[in-house]
Amino acid sequence: MLNKKIIIKKLNSIVLLIILIFLGAYTSSYSQSTISQNELFDLRSKCHDLSVKLLNNSGQPQLNDPRFKNFWKNESSHFDTIKSRCYSKITHRWQNLNGVVVVNTTIQDAQTEKILVMFITEGSTVNNGHPDGHIFDPSFQGETNQGFTDAFNWAQKLMGDDY
Repeated sequence: MLNKKIIIKKLNSIVLLIILIFLGAYTSSYSQSTISQNELFDLRSKCHDLSVKLLNNSGQPQLNDPRFKNFWKNESSHFDTIKSRCYSKITHRWQNLNGVVVVNTTIQDAQTEKILVMFITEGSTVNNGHPDGHIFDPSFQGETNQGFTDAFNWAQKLMGDDY
């Protein structure tokens, strides 16, 4: 009976030691993967600058081009701390020759300038006037060109709180 108590105490000590080692390794790796608020601010600022650059390079129609009345464009950016990626949302809005307002949005990887998602929420001529969308992101798990809903949802996922 005495030997069982000693064995149980030793086992408890070993289990406690394993738990402490695991927690120490976990907190060590957690602290290495976190960044300071200053670093995060700097990364988000750089991400915004990349997004503004994409916006400025996204084109602008001629001032009096009748195909693009009331042309407007806007951007927002999101820095994903887990993937260390900068995403840019560029939206173009205009009124076409038929008076239909067209709103086209792209989500791009601002570091590579690759378009990951594109969708038209208004004025789509591709889908009988209904919203349409496409996903070009290779990390998306599923079929490509699955339509507006999937493209919109994937865009929201990429942009996180900054959508």
